[in-house]
Amino acid sequence: IAQEALNNARRHAQAEYIHAEIEYGSGGVTLKVTDNGRGFEMPAHLNQLTRSGHFGLIGMRERAQLVAGQLAIKSVPGEGTVLTFSIPAT
Repeated sequence: IAQEALNNARRHAQAEYIHAEIEYGSGGVTLKVTDNGRGFEMPAHLNQLTRSGHFGLIGMRERAQLVAGQLAIKSVPGEGTVLTFSIPAT
């Protein structure tokens, strides 16, 4: 997920900076990838991205589900994107 998030930001965001942060604590592990790139309109459902051949976010969501994790994506056109992936402690 980290690799795909960083590659997506590098390939698509046209960002001046990309910031990756990993936090480990008693609640679990959280990965946050932030960029100040062009952002994008979030579809109502991620599955809509497959119609235009974009499978990266879908793959990240599926991988997050496999480990009982949560994937959140916030993006604003012209402002950038924040992807947060969390895995609870077991």
